[in-house]
Amino acid sequence: MTTNQTIAKGDIVQFKTSDGLVLEGFLVRREKTKPCVIYVHEWGGNFYREPAAGMVRELSRRKISALSINTRGHDKVAFITRIVGKKRTRLVGGVELEKFEETVLDIDGAIKYLKQLGFRKFVLCGHSTGCQKVTYYQFRKINSDVIGLVLMSPSDDYNIWKHMLGRNFDKTVKMAKKLVEEGDGYQFNFVHGETPQRFLSVADTENIEARLFNYNGKLKEFSKIRTPVLALFGSKEKPSREPYLKLLESRSNSNFFESHVIKGVGHYYLGSEGRVADIISNFVSQVESRPVNTRD
Repeated sequence: MTTNQTIAKGDIVQFKTSDGLVLEGFLVRREKTKPCVIYVHEWGGNFYREPAAGMVRELSRRKISALSINTRGHDKVAFITRIVGKKRTRLVGGVELEKFEETVLDIDGAIKYLKQLGFRKFVLCGHSTGCQKVTYYQFRKINSDVIGLVLMSPSDDYNIWKHMLGRNFDKTVKMAKKLVEEGDGYQFNFVHGETPQRFLSVADTENIEARLFNYNGKLKEFSKIRTPVLALFGSKEKPSREPYLKLLESRSNSNFFESHVIKGVGHYYLGSEGRVADIISNFVSQVESRPVNTRD
């Protein structure tokens, strides 16, 4: 882990998913009776790159346990070990080859690992497309041990792609579907470096990843979550994301919703990790004493 500031004292750890993948993370342990924050990286990120490193460091300074994890979609391309019984295999993974729905297994594996260490309550913190992963996890699992969701810049990838491709968007989606149907869904550099199947995951609203934070849609899955939510955006994100916070609050049925615009920072919160950690620390303190109500 590299950073210009002091590195938090912690441990490089490994945990296993129910389908046998061995994933890595960085764990800073504080009081086991307090909630542990599980940090999930952005598209193609990993557990040790900023802003993950800075957030774990600043949370640890505030006496909060934190585990920054790799999902099976870490980095652009990555080698991942799978162990099933006595059989060990080496797989090619990374964001271009991941299936979004399977990342539920990654977060579940991290929670089970932390439970073995004695932790009992968890706050899931996603950055950018990591927000889709933590939100989808709680939508699917309705895990009462998860007492809060922190959404750091929940990106509307569907509309970002529509804007990027413009009049070519529908044609590109159609081409991607054809390639997937023909068994060529994993060819690299289909569009802007993405594989057809990974592109469709965020560019076709038949897929839940594309729907979760489609701010022109109904946010149906997000609206079903009762877990407390903290949503954040940087004031320098372009275009302005402040209207998204109002929309999230209006669509949320959480029993506690809080939002902030972090002044003077962009999408990666660089240089403002301390301010963000203060907000998250306060959120953790508030939700750890609240009664659990994950879904009606």
